[in-house]
Amino acid sequence: MGNISIDNKAVESQEMLYTRNTQALRRQKMLKRHRQPLVCLTLNITDPVQCLPMTERTFNEGCTAMQAHLTAGRIRTTSHEPYMEKTVCEAYYSVAASADVVKRIMVALEDTHPLLCLFNIDVLRPDGTKVHRSEIGCAPRKCFLCKLPEDQCAHNRICQKEQFQQYAREIIVEYFSEEFSETISKLALRALLYEVSVTPKPGLVDRISSGAHKDMDFFSFIDSSCSLIPYFKTCTRMGLKHSDLACEEFLALLRPEGILAEKQMFTATKGVNTHKGAIFSLGLLCAAAGRIAARGTGLEAETLCREAQNLAQCTLGDYLHMDTSANLTGGEAAYVRYGLTGVRGEAASGFFHVRKISLPALRHQLGQGSTLNDAGVVALLHLMGKIEDSYVIKRRGKEALEDLHRHVNDLLQKGTLTMDGVKALDRFLIEQNISPGGCADLLAITFFLQFISTAPNLNL
Repeated sequence: MGNISIDNKAVESQEMLYTRNTQALRRQKMLKRHRQPLVCLTLNITDPVQCLPMTERTFNEGCTAMQAHLTAGRIRTTSHEPYMEKTVCEAYYSVAASADVVKRIMVALEDTHPLLCLFNIDVLRPDGTKVHRSEIGCAPRKCFLCKLPEDQCAHNRICQKEQFQQYAREIIVEYFSEEFSETISKLALRALLYEVSVTPKPGLVDRISSGAHKDMDFFSFIDSSCSLIPYFKTCTRMGLKHSDLACEEFLALLRPEGILAEKQMFTATKGVNTHKGAIFSLGLLCAAAGRIAARGTGLEAETLCREAQNLAQCTLGDYLHMDTSANLTGGEAAYVRYGLTGVRGEAASGFFHVRKISLPALRHQLGQGSTLNDAGVVALLHLMGKIEDSYVIKRRGKEALEDLHRHVNDLLQKGTLTMDGVKALDRFLIEQNISPGGCADLLAITFFLQFISTAPNLNL
């Protein structure tokens, strides 16, 4: 999984003996104090190794899952004592319920949660005796390596500790890589939904208008956005898995996924192009996020754009190999006629206009107390005043783009920007059949980078 590493250090046997004695004392004190069944959750990867770098996160995930199962089973926790130490991660829960009932819930958790195979969950009766699986009619717990009952595996020493440690690493990395990919794909989806929801967006589809379009509406964009969730997740996972590949080699793996995503989009929209530019740009950024996370580098807007820039620069060569006799996209036609590199060039610049224009504008507006909607409108206008938008050129030519720049910049420079003024611009663009779709894609990127910058705990 790229350069992700999980190191370990030996723990002295005397320390482990002390830990076991301490565990026994803690259990006795909890039982004596509360006189209730006791659930003991212990992360089972510390003998004979110290906690791995992801141990605390793994332990917290286990505690969260266990508490959720107790709550779902309507089991009330009356006391909770967690401990994170060099030789052990453990938590104790006094519960107001039958020990047998609690044990059944814990067995279900052990047998289904992908991380809980790394935990030991003991349920003690108020008198300190342990509830065994056989006592409640459940099969013995199996070793996740050899699939034999744990007692049999341990007694015959079938699985070696080194095997267990290696498998523990794989489970932990896979689990949190999956969680990371889910998070990044949700941020990409959120960015697309925010972009289409910003209203009014001159000439573009928003919540109340289809803008200068007759073949799509707000719901077309919702359908299209949802169809791309698997794609964004795939891009992120590919970045995690292939963080060491050279950019050109990595792009060779990524391109077929983009083609499949376009097919998914067209299926969802019945043949309408709603997000072709965003598939390219957001796909690159999701992949870049995976590559950065796998290297253990902090995931920030600047580093993310730099990685996407390195990837996107390899795509500029596409213009040199175009078949100009075929049907060209708007971006390809703009390159042939005007030398504009469109969405590829914007990504190859590290999304310069987003980093230097729309993202600062969005943050400034939010800092002034504007709503996300109004801040999004202003950020979009700043893009519309600067971007060489190939969508505009395709529909109305270069002169229309220059007129749009003048119109928008006049609106911004007056210092009296109002929603009435934006609505007037919207009516004008609709009348002229002008739709700045490239700017809309970059507004989605603006939101995505803002989400990346403000989201907690995005690193692996």
